[in-house]
Formats: sequence, C-alpha cells, structure tokens
Amino acid sequence: MSVELPKFKKKDINSLVDLKDEWCYLLRESQNMGLKECQQLSSLSPEMEVVMSNLQEFSLEEQRRYVEENLEKRAWERFDLKQEAMKKGIKKGLQTGRIEGHAEGSEQRQQEMILNMLKKGFDHSVIAEVAGVSTNYIKSLTN
Repeated sequence: MSVELPKFKKKDINSLVDLKDEWCYLLRESQNMGLKECQQLSSLSPEMEVVMSNLQEFSLEEQRRYVEENLEKRAWERFDLKQEAMKKGIKKGLQTGRIEGHAEGSEQRQQEMILNMLKKGFDHSVIAEVAGVSTNYIKSLTN
C-alpha cells in the first residue's frame, strides 16, 4: 500500500476518521502544527498519543542538541579568541624585549667604549663629543 500525500485533501483534524487519516494528516501537516493541533491529534487514538509523545521527545532532544552544539561552538570561539590574544601578547612581549635588549646592549657597548677611551687617556671633553654624552655622564661611569 502506498500513500500519495498530495491526494490527501482533509484539512481539519475533526474530519479524520481512522488511523490512516491521522497518519496522513501528521505527515503532511507536521511542520505547520502548533501545540493545540498536536494535542488534538494525540487525543484521537492511543496510537497517535504514542506517536505524538515520541515526536515531542525527539523535538526536545533536537532542541537540546542544538543548544549544546551552540554552547560548545561558543566555548571553542572563546578559546580561539583567548589563544589569539595570548599569541598577540607573547609577540608584543617579545618585540618589547628585543627593543629593550637592543637598547640595553647599545648602552653597554657605549659604556665599554667610553671606559676603553678613558683607559687610553682620552680627555673627557673629547670622549663626550665622540660618544654624544655629557662629561658628567663620563664622570659617573668612573665613580
């Protein structure tokens, strides 16, 4: 036996006369049925009551699954954002460290050069002019 739903013309729940009508109505109208219609259909026969109960459970499971999937998706999105922020922070920290290390290394080389020039007997004013520092700075290195 086959059922051709387009040929099923009953539009009102009250016009359904047997289980076959109930099934055809359910199959054709299930996407458009509201709560009231579901309750009416389930009250027509014990079989439809079981079917509608199962459909309601499947619907709730689908809704739960949808909520859980979205919660999981959002959790992963937050995790990804945190990971990206951490990567940016680490990158910025490394850049800052390189800049500070470069500046510290340059200052250390300049101090070594000044101390070497002092050891060679260069005058403070000559060292200050060559190194681009003040004579007070040179004196602070020797103290």
